Amino acid sequence: MKRTNLVRLWCVLLTIALAVTITPLGHTQSAYAADGNRDQTLFSANFAAYPAGPLTAPLNVEIGKVVADAGDIAIAQNELVLNSAAAQSTALLQWVNYPGALPAIQSTAEIEIKAKLVASAISPGGGSFGLLTGSTFFEILTFGANGQLTRAGNPLGVAYAAGTPVDLTARITLSRGNSGGRMQIKINGNGNPGTLNVNLDNAFSETTLNQLRLRVPSGAGTVSAQEVNVTLHERGEEQDDDPPAVIQIKDSDIEREFEVVNGVLFLNIRVLILNSGGKAHNSTLVLNMADLQDLDLAEVGFLDGAGFVREIRDGKVYIGIGDNNVIRNDKIKVKIKFRVKSTINIKISIKMSLTFRDTSGNREIVLVPIPILIPVVFPISGIIPIFGTNPITGTNPITGTNPITGTNPITVVVRLPIERIDLRIRATWQSRGGILVFGLPISAPITLADGTVIQYFERARLEYRSGSVTFGRLAAELGYATPPEPAPTSTEEQRWYYPATGHVIALNFRDYWRARGGLVLFGLPISAVRDEGVVRVQYFERVRLEFHPELRGTPYEIQIGLLGVDRYQHSGNQ
Repeated sequence: MKRTNLVRLWCVLLTIALAVTITPLGHTQSAYAADGNRDQTLFSANFAAYPAGPLTAPLNVEIGKVVADAGDIAIAQNELVLNSAAAQSTALLQWVNYPGALPAIQSTAEIEIKAKLVASAISPGGGSFGLLTGSTFFEILTFGANGQLTRAGNPLGVAYAAGTPVDLTARITLSRGNSGGRMQIKINGNGNPGTLNVNLDNAFSETTLNQLRLRVPSGAGTVSAQEVNVTLHERGEEQDDDPPAVIQIKDSDIEREFEVVNGVLFLNIRVLILNSGGKAHNSTLVLNMADLQDLDLAEVGFLDGAGFVREIRDGKVYIGIGDNNVIRNDKIKVKIKFRVKSTINIKISIKMSLTFRDTSGNREIVLVPIPILIPVVFPISGIIPIFGTNPITGTNPITGTNPITGTNPITVVVRLPIERIDLRIRATWQSRGGILVFGLPISAPITLADGTVIQYFERARLEYRSGSVTFGRLAAELGYATPPEPAPTSTEEQRWYYPATGHVIALNFRDYWRARGGLVLFGLPISAVRDEGVVRVQYFERVRLEFHPELRGTPYEIQIGLLGVDRYQHSGNQ
């Protein structure tokens, strides 16, 4: 029988949420105060972090996106390089967080643009850097001829040297609902600083300001960017007469499912956020990844409402919730997808919180952890509900047609809690190794016609009859016995040879077999040792022992195979 390659992920505690109420943090105030500031990163890129090569498709950076709009654009020598030797080159730096508009500004806000730009071999009318909306370009600086930085054709009194970075800081001040604004430009080129104050073009406002443009005319030379960061700082807020927000996240508002795609296990968490009160501004779902070495964040999406990943910083993921990060009197449903890594023992606690501000002040909802047992999964594409019956067959364990392809079967065995172990069996289960040896139960107790009570576990079948508990001969029943081998000649090997079955216990398994119960628990060897992929295995009457070389030196170097799962499936759940 071909051994199914199973994903072993057991004893898992995973978190997300109880019903909670809103508790104010710190001082409660009747309206937004001037000290209620907020900072958000709109664009962030250090181009040294990306592999060298031409940009043939949009480049997703730390926060934002770089679009090669025209010409020769590449990552080279740790920089974003625009080369105009053959034709004009244009790159757009976009903050995808807000593709249509910035978050609603309550009063005034500053946008700070910081950039390290480098130019070489620039001819008159060289590379320019500035804001772009539609076809309207607002110049911040241009690398002019004779080593001078210019703007609108006028020298800024700041020199630059070819190949030496120019440090730029541009601060834009916007007012709520108004077009235009003010810009202060500070430049330091080749140790020569300068400052310029200009009025922003009326085409730019909080609803249109969403990208930068870097352009080098044909034949002008090269301009490159080492780092670019754009940050929104909202400073003052006007009075808001809305009532406080009323947000609850109940346990029933948290949905969980596992999904297997091409043999990879994913965990999907869906969180429903309901607001029955006033607006919640600057709403952010904060996911702490610091303790999640066994999970990779794969995707964040929205099934109802809108939002985006604002930034990933200091081991935390900041997810903006709602249009312009405002939760109105409505519902929002966010889906967070994790890839589960193939480790042996996962104990996870996902920490999440929802922070926002309303007319009562700063608020926080902390989602309290709840336990989840990750199921045993045969790696075939499909979706696995965690709770409830299978919508395909109406039963659990889950078997049926793959809802993605309509063809491949999904096979999932749902682990049951320890409390479901039959009381007549539990003491033996616990004393003989518990979860580590047998795994969790995968069936309820089953009473056979002769009165024997059996219960399937991940790695074994325990049987209660006439007042005692024994262990089912799973490997023998599944047909893993192989023909006898000749008796060994060495004295040491003869000690581990069993004439009744004609097999020697392999060297890798001897200490484990003897220490864990030997004949009583595992039975006699019924096969020779063999390699199944990268794993070395040997079958005994009741178990399959596995040697995992990649885990050498850890407690999981020797493992017991999931024959309980195999037998339970093979028997038609009998």
